[in-house]
Amino acid sequence: MLINCPECNETKAATEFSDTLCADCFEQSGVAFSNYPKMIDRHHVCDSSCDPIKVHTDRLDSLTSFAARKRYMDANFIAIGTGTGRKVYDIGQGKVLKLALNRKGVAQNSVESDKAMHDWHSALLPKIYDADKDDKWLICAFAATAKVRDFTRLLGINMDTLFYYIEYKIDTHPTTKLLGESGIGACDLSSRVQELIDLIINFDLMYRDITRKNAWGIIGDRLVLRDFGLSLAVWDEHYKPIKKDGRFVYGEINLRK
Repeated sequence: MLINCPECNETKAATEFSDTLCADCFEQSGVAFSNYPKMIDRHHVCDSSCDPIKVHTDRLDSLTSFAARKRYMDANFIAIGTGTGRKVYDIGQGKVLKLALNRKGVAQNSVESDKAMHDWHSALLPKIYDADKDDKWLICAFAATAKVRDFTRLLGINMDTLFYYIEYKIDTHPTTKLLGESGIGACDLSSRVQELIDLIINFDLMYRDITRKNAWGIIGDRLVLRDFGLSLAVWDEHYKPIKKDGRFVYGEINLRK
């Protein structure tokens, strides 16, 4: 097994290490203590250079195909979610790794790791801890599944009202009858809701993707977007159906008419 040395930053075989990882971090790296006892320093003070997750991201970076990276993650971590373009793994320490399964996933990871988006709208998004330079994977804070009552508890606005309001502000044919004047007024006065509208508009996010309950999560006392990688550009390139030679073609999938 190859591990990135926290002392010299060189990649070495596990057997070449000596007293470089603390016991807790070594255990999290997935290597059995009994196999490489010299790697463990039970008196070592854990710091930022002692990172067991880097063992796995270095391995992912060495693999050359989507399928190989998926096989590696499936063998080492538990998947907690999957979609058409990505698979999400719980990697411990309150973090998840979002792995691209294809070009769709790469495009969605690129959207979600956008630095400007996180600089401007960090209150609405899970923190990004690390990301592959080619967007094959990203690591962010874990967000528990949001419940319907969490929207009222944390925003003071119920979920349906919020979702109708987003459509009211973004769509050219909004469902104002479903929203009602009181709903419009409550959302107009909410700074958090207005920041959400700014986020959707500023970064061309697909509002219909945002108005899904599963797109939302909870971190502490924050309601955050945990699945927001579908921008208009990603939709147009990878998902928008185009009729070609009697078939509907979109992204990497062709369907017979």
